[in-house]
Amino acid sequence: MPKVGIDLLCHCAITCRNLREAIGRMDDYSALLVPRMARLTLVVEGGQARVEMATQRRLRNASAYLSDLTGLAMFHRLFGWLIGETIPLLSVDMRYKILLDPRTTAYLMPHPIHHDAAENAIGFPANYLVRPLVRTPVELERMLVHFPFDLDQPQSRDRALSERIQHQLVSGLASGEGLATANSLARQVSISVATLKRRLEGEGTSLSALKLRARQDLAKRLLADPRLSVAEAARALHFSDAGAFRRAFRQWTGVSPTQWRQST
Repeated sequence: MPKVGIDLLCHCAITCRNLREAIGRMDDYSALLVPRMARLTLVVEGGQARVEMATQRRLRNASAYLSDLTGLAMFHRLFGWLIGETIPLLSVDMRYKILLDPRTTAYLMPHPIHHDAAENAIGFPANYLVRPLVRTPVELERMLVHFPFDLDQPQSRDRALSERIQHQLVSGLASGEGLATANSLARQVSISVATLKRRLEGEGTSLSALKLRARQDLAKRLLADPRLSVAEAARALHFSDAGAFRRAFRQWTGVSPTQWRQST
């Protein structure tokens, strides 16, 4: 898919009223370009929206994996940009075996990936489907200068430093590397550690609070996937064992991981 094709896709979508309508418009566009572009299928069930991106690839190698994962990441970022919000992911499925280093996949998609799935797909809360599109054609022209190649393109209109740091922390956890250090985070945003802490304080938070929130947010995302056991979620979050995770989760939420799953 040449960049001009992606640009035209965005121009088609921006005239829609809400995200659900935009996803349908994108599928109409992709239908004209099959097999060069994958069809999108929206499934809504139990408060979760699932957008499947059907792969047409016969050869399932690392190159195909990277291409399809990049496509999912592009749609996720585009959906969020159109409504002016960062859309939290509940699930990411890939119709492949594990073929790439988790540090690479986490950079594109900061969420644990379920492999050998029936289809490539992303899941997110269904209430985002009724969000109105808030972007203007002028904003679109500016965004398309770099999209989809600029992976740090802000999705929300006013993306605070704390939100960018939160993204990096969740990405590190999801990749298996653990929580990034203050020095590493400061380098990623090209400021000193002292400036990082001062700016976070100005936004009413701190690095320790963001690290705690990153673990809590990822814990809930992992538990939202019924295919993962509590023990697997504990390992992904770098807890020593499932018992330690259960105690921490109860302290965070007042309920056990199992009780939280049953209530959502």
